[in-house]
Amino acid sequence: MRDVDRNPKLVYYRYIRKPQGLFKKPKIMNKVLQFFQEAKVELSNVNWPTKKQIISYTILVVAVSVAVALFLGGWDWIFSYILKTYIIK
Repeated sequence: MRDVDRNPKLVYYRYIRKPQGLFKKPKIMNKVLQFFQEAKVELSNVNWPTKKQIISYTILVVAVSVAVALFLGGWDWIFSYILKTYIIK
C-alpha cells in the first residue's frame, strides 16, 4: 500500500469524495447569480418614496408637461400666424 493510501484524509479526498469539477456551476452562472444577489441587497437599501410622494410627484410631472405643451403650442400658433399673415400671403 502506498503512503497516500495510508492517510485516511487523503483516501477520502481521492476516492470517496466526488471530484471537484464534476458538479461545478459554470463561471458565467456564478456571475449571474452574484449579480442578482448583489442587486437584491442594493434594492433593500433604497429609500423608496411613500404613496403620497408618488402621487404628488406624478401630478407635478403631468402639470409641468401640460404647461410646456401649452407654452410651445402658443409659440407655434404665434409664429404660424405671423408666417400666414405677413410672409405667405
